[in-house]
Amino acid sequence: MSETDKTSKDDGTNPVNKFTAGLTSKMQALGTQKMSAIDPDKKPTNPKTEAVEALPTQRMQAVGGTPKPKREKGPDIFPRLSVRITPDNLKAFLILDTLGLDFSQATATNIYTYLNSTKLDTDLVQYNKINEMVAIIKKIQSGEAQEPIIEVQVCQGSAMVPGIDGWVKFYFPHNQRVVITDDDKADFRNLERYVTIKQNDKIATLFLGVVGKPGKDVYGAPINPSPIKRPKVVIGSNINTEQIVSPEEPEKVYIEYSAATNGVLYSSDESINVSEQLTIRGNVGLSTGNINYNGAITVEGSIEEGSKVTCTESLLIAENLESSDIEVGGDLIVKAGIKLKQSKTIKIKGNVKAKFIENAVIEVDGDVIVEGFILNSKIFCLGSLVVTGATGAILGSEIIIYGGLSTTNLGNNSGNDVTIDLGYHYRNEKLYNDLGQAIKTSEKEIEQLVPQVQRMNNFIKQSRGKIDEDKKAKFKELFETYQKKNIIHKKLLLKQEELKTTRFNPDKIHLMVKGAAFPGTTIKYRRQIEKIQVMQTAFMMAFFPGQENNAPMTAISSVSKKK
Repeated sequence: MSETDKTSKDDGTNPVNKFTAGLTSKMQALGTQKMSAIDPDKKPTNPKTEAVEALPTQRMQAVGGTPKPKREKGPDIFPRLSVRITPDNLKAFLILDTLGLDFSQATATNIYTYLNSTKLDTDLVQYNKINEMVAIIKKIQSGEAQEPIIEVQVCQGSAMVPGIDGWVKFYFPHNQRVVITDDDKADFRNLERYVTIKQNDKIATLFLGVVGKPGKDVYGAPINPSPIKRPKVVIGSNINTEQIVSPEEPEKVYIEYSAATNGVLYSSDESINVSEQLTIRGNVGLSTGNINYNGAITVEGSIEEGSKVTCTESLLIAENLESSDIEVGGDLIVKAGIKLKQSKTIKIKGNVKAKFIENAVIEVDGDVIVEGFILNSKIFCLGSLVVTGATGAILGSEIIIYGGLSTTNLGNNSGNDVTIDLGYHYRNEKLYNDLGQAIKTSEKEIEQLVPQVQRMNNFIKQSRGKIDEDKKAKFKELFETYQKKNIIHKKLLLKQEELKTTRFNPDKIHLMVKGAAFPGTTIKYRRQIEKIQVMQTAFMMAFFPGQENNAPMTAISSVSKKK
């Protein structure tokens, strides 16, 4: 090459070199201007925007005499950079291998460019962490630090918050198990399908559940929580609801369900309902199970043999009563009849009304009204008893009654003997007799203690008060026992004395027979006993306390047939 050519080349007159030099100068100036936006010692207010402005300088090389751009590839630092993702994809760490690093390549611009070449979500990348890495690089370059590997967290995802399933808690059963009897038989009647409930009783609590909150991983992909269970409760009639928000955790909401009235609870896993009166659409038996209800019951069929029914108010039966396992807090009304095979006692707090009563033992606190007949039964009644039918009769039965009695017939020609015990309070009589037994037991206990108390008194007198502590304690215990037994004994005597008079009705009582009383009929009033030897028709008898002689029979028809 001539001197002239060399000079021409050096002074930039060569067109190719002149173009290349000019372009390079402009690009360097642009790069210097943009790089000034990133200060490694200062955290940028908007690291992402500032880093975007710090674009790397493009290079071009002239090949031959014609300028051609070199095929684009990343800076030499790229192979030394890598990203580590935690297994949960919620954190990303930028790693730089510094061994043999060309520190001129370790610029904020190159690191920024590398981060943007990854699949990390740019909205989650913490670009200000680039300054942190550059600061460590400068310390290594200056010899202040020696770190072969630099690792800086540059991305943070958000964790998913799982939801909380809802639930329902019931405070009354709606599914009962079958009870197995001693003979290994299943008694399906013990399935108490009807549950009584009182006003304001809590029925159930519903927890609505808490919906989970979605998260986002470092790639920007959503992390969705699993759907929560949302139980539903269908609300029927007579149900109060109250929403309760937890003061400690306001996102937790509960709904309390309670009864708005006394009634029967019908419930399942999905619904609740309270009915004020229990109505059985058919018979009470295997299909319904036993019934215990705090209220009134209407049975549109019969109560089958072996069934148990208890209620606090009235019991209305459209057909027959065939079971004796019955307790009624109000009236018992049987539109057909009471026909039993069992010997259990039916207990009624109110009145009894039926077409007939057969093979029954009944305790009634009120009155008994029967349209047809009472057969082979024993009735304890604290009110009055009336058989209303024109052919009504009491046959082969025993009636213990506190008030009066009216019937068409007593007994019949077939020899069905009848006993009527008037003015008699069977419950007080039972208490009186029980007290008599208790008094006898109390007397025996006191008699056994008397000799011990006497020996104690003699010992105290002889010892003149010089008694060791053990004996004092024993004597004290003996004396206290003796005193308690005497107090109880006196109370028993007082109660028995009260019952002496309350066992009998103090008022005047009437017995009325509108048809006939047949031989085999016995009528009792206190100590009076009247046995019918010959049929007596249409008569009335009046009884009252202090009556010296048996009550006379007074005809209640125009023709008396008293014998």
